[in-house]
Amino acid sequence: MVPVVYACYAWIPDHLDKPLGKKKLEDAASKSADLQEEFVPSTTPVPHSFWRETFEIAKNPAFLASAFGLSAFTFTIQGMVAFAPAILIGYGLLSESIASTAFGGIVVLAGLIGSPLSGYILDKVVRGHEGDRFFRLHRAAFQMFVSIATGVALLLVSLGFMSSKFVFLGLVFLGFLFVFATQTVTTIVIMMSVSDAQRGYAMGLSTFIQHLFGDVPAAVILGALKDMWAPNCGSKVNASGKDVLDPNCHLDKDGLRYTLAFAYGWLLWTVLCWGITYIIGRKWHIKADAAKALAASPSVNVVAQE
Repeated sequence: MVPVVYACYAWIPDHLDKPLGKKKLEDAASKSADLQEEFVPSTTPVPHSFWRETFEIAKNPAFLASAFGLSAFTFTIQGMVAFAPAILIGYGLLSESIASTAFGGIVVLAGLIGSPLSGYILDKVVRGHEGDRFFRLHRAAFQMFVSIATGVALLLVSLGFMSSKFVFLGLVFLGFLFVFATQTVTTIVIMMSVSDAQRGYAMGLSTFIQHLFGDVPAAVILGALKDMWAPNCGSKVNASGKDVLDPNCHLDKDGLRYTLAFAYGWLLWTVLCWGITYIIGRKWHIKADAAKALAASPSVNVVAQE
């Protein structure tokens, strides 16, 4: 954590390294009525209980769809981290000495490139609309959906090339590149789907859902499926007393491919959930634009003056 703390201290420009202050009323005047209500509430906010706040966020369809999509994403990633090296060894794609390192390198490199690149692209897309919550939600949800759909397609295609090591690993890298490109925009979607006051708790609730339906059951379920479909791919103790993969694992190549296909296929739930998120975000954006156009129409202004 020390390098990250130092980077935050030394590299964040002074004009950005400031606490959030009161938003200027003149800036709020040009925003939609919904945003004006957030900036200058017409009534004093009423504090909610823990359960009431949870219910308010949980009934938000955009939040729910994005959170459950993220939990399915986490399920696959955590399952792959646990079992992908053994699958690669058992299928004969990589040796025991480099399987974990090679797969870990693919995941790390894909994440290092995909996540910041995705954030940069989104910043370019929403430039000039930084204060428009629904525009940002719409664009981030679209980018999130396209990225995960492309990544899942590449991962599923890679299953057909498991006989060719370099083609398979290349497709896996490209697939994870697009999959990890969703991480930055997913955070934006979750935050933009709720009001300013709800964003902190929404992120916490999303993390809870992510663990409950994602990484907690992932290892158990995928491990059980691997044992069922590839029973010869457990570990054995060799002559030197070390745990090694069962030499008969090559007899269960089909079972290993089925396990990998299940892990990749589980991401289709993410595609479905984030597709729903995009549809909701687009609908909200259209309604917000219509409300702003109506508020700016001359007839409305004349009635308001009267």
